[in-house]
Amino acid sequence: LRAEAEKLRLAPGGALALCLALLLALYVLFFSIQLNYLTGGFFGHLPDGFTAAEYARRGFFELCAVVVLNFSVLTAAAKTSRTPLRQSPVLKGLAAALCLSNLLFAAVGASKMFLYIRRFGFTPNRIVSGWFILVLAVLTVLALVSIFRPFAVVRAAAAVFCAMFLALCLSQPDVWLRAANRQLAAAGVVDRKDVGDWLLYMPEKSSAWD
Repeated sequence: LRAEAEKLRLAPGGALALCLALLLALYVLFFSIQLNYLTGGFFGHLPDGFTAAEYARRGFFELCAVVVLNFSVLTAAAKTSRTPLRQSPVLKGLAAALCLSNLLFAAVGASKMFLYIRRFGFTPNRIVSGWFILVLAVLTVLALVSIFRPFAVVRAAAAVFCAMFLALCLSQPDVWLRAANRQLAAAGVVDRKDVGDWLLYMPEKSSAWD
């Protein structure tokens, strides 16, 4: 299998570097054009034409799309480059920049979700979405570290994902979700009508995750 994999290393390093650089340039262009839209969550305001739900949902799926694209491109570059990616300073730097773009989009997505929660409180879907944003950020950090210090990143990513999922389940999110919503409502941050009684005072035998 290793011999077969080596046969796939046909792409010139220069061509791959150009492709990665063009993708990064596309992200820079996107950020420069959509700066107000992307940074609205950091400053607590919605762009024109968006509801809080639409803004958060769009940010979440933009992050997922970028992470899938970047990881696919990095995997293809690592498997097809004539020069191993870690042995090329240029490729290694561009790969690290793509990982940093993941983290930037994760920060944007998290700010949009936080804005949504600040206005309407916690729900199971919002908690899972926020958790998944954190997971993608942690997996990106693992990928970034592996560029400079090789290790079994896929195994590590699987272990981290399982550990974070277990932590989410054991944290009793249906309990602290209600407590957090009550605190937000008491402080006047959210309106009780927007949150709903079922996310404030659920029966003890009921769960928001059912």
